[in-house]
Amino acid sequence: EMLHSDVKKRIENFYYLTGMHEMMLLEMRELCEAFGTNVAFEGSFARMCP
Repeated sequence: EMLHSDVKKRIENFYYLTGMHEMMLLEMRELCEAFGTNVAFEGSFARMCP
């Protein structure tokens, strides 16, 4: 639960900083919840990690 909310926070911060559209943020949330993955950020690219 703690890790899950931390991942969401990282996603929100990333998209806030890069100015991505809110729709992309929602899609990333759904992907993370669907696959239960962690998200790693490389430069300006979001990368899904197992």
